[in-house]
Amino acid sequence: GITGDDGASHNGMWDMALLRHIPGLRLAAPRDEPTLRAAFRQALDVDDAPTVVRYPKGDLGEPLLALHSVDDIDVLATYGEKPRVVVFGIGSMAATAIEVAGKLAAEGESVLAATATWVHPVPEGLLEVVGEAELVVTVEDGLTDAGVGEEWAEFARLAGRTVSWSHHGVPREFLPHACRVQILEQIGLDSTAVADAAIARLA
Repeated sequence: GITGDDGASHNGMWDMALLRHIPGLRLAAPRDEPTLRAAFRQALDVDDAPTVVRYPKGDLGEPLLALHSVDDIDVLATYGEKPRVVVFGIGSMAATAIEVAGKLAAEGESVLAATATWVHPVPEGLLEVVGEAELVVTVEDGLTDAGVGEEWAEFARLAGRTVSWSHHGVPREFLPHACRVQILEQIGLDSTAVADAAIARLA
């Protein structure tokens, strides 16, 4: 992910976009320590394909417990009965998805925040969680182009879902030397910027 303190050339922002094109590869992007440990154990059990476990540099945050799961999708927060907006946070951006959901709920929107530990191939339960939502937002600290969010959106489109998607990730450029929080703000991956963009789309 974004590790700006190491310099402009050391951000791990191309990995998910590149790795998902390797035939048979399974990619995990855990959100916290419990899911990291579980993903690593599961990766070791796979004996017929390559596996990758993606984890962020830096301190781990508090565990993000799932309210419930729909197949491979973990629902982290819900506001309202039938969400108009679904926010997916990939890996370490799961906490941001929860914050975005809270900001949208404060504006009166029905919204759900969710994530998946194994993000490629497309996790089971994606279409069920998307449901009848009007807008699906994806947040990842990897490339937006050809990223996980775009893969999930293409899967939904091919399945006949016409929901609108909004992808938030890293632009295709070298990022400046700065701390992670500063870079997230500079490229619009903080919760306020993502929530504002969603509100604008809904309007």
